[in-house]
Amino acid sequence: MNNTPTAQNNLGSRLSGALNRLSAQLARLVRAGNRRQLVLRNAADVTLLRTPVTLAVVVGLLLLWWAAPLLLAAFILALVFRVRFIISSEVEGGAGP
Repeated sequence: MNNTPTAQNNLGSRLSGALNRLSAQLARLVRAGNRRQLVLRNAADVTLLRTPVTLAVVVGLLLLWWAAPLLLAAFILALVFRVRFIISSEVEGGAGP
């Protein structure tokens, strides 16, 4: 392995460039997730929950990490009560359901 200062500088600049591209991609994904909404509706087409996709993903991951049985129970209840999960691109003006 070449440990010359030039090789280390080249590796550092490539790593820095990769981290900058990753950061830019994550920022684009968060902006896109904030423009889209997760909408939960029951069988009667009544909106139960409307939240940005980014928030839904973060909460879902936290529940998966800390309380997987609770997340599984919520998912089973949603299936039993025929809750529909809709990803909506348009943001409606309103405070919620």
